[in-house]
Amino acid sequence: MGGEAFPVVIPVWMDVAPRSPFLKKLFEKPLSPSIAYHLLFGVIGGNGTDGSIPLESAISLRAQGEAERIYAFPEDHMSILRSASVIERLNGVLRQIAW
Repeated sequence: MGGEAFPVVIPVWMDVAPRSPFLKKLFEKPLSPSIAYHLLFGVIGGNGTDGSIPLESAISLRAQGEAERIYAFPEDHMSILRSASVIERLNGVLRQIAW
């Protein structure tokens, strides 16, 4: 969508597009069991999106299956970046990992 709405396409947009070669390669093999990751995402946006990204892309079944924990927030594509509750949760996860 970014390529249609803006005069300049940022290369990373192509990498994170659904079914991109980057995303296919990302999930070719599972991460090492020693790598635990948490999946945080926003669910406000309507029509099965966070306002920009289809949820099936943002929270793929593969990513969900391999995540240590999954956190959904009442945020959209942009507000999640500034959300106090998201920041608090992320800091909590980082504190747990640091110990």
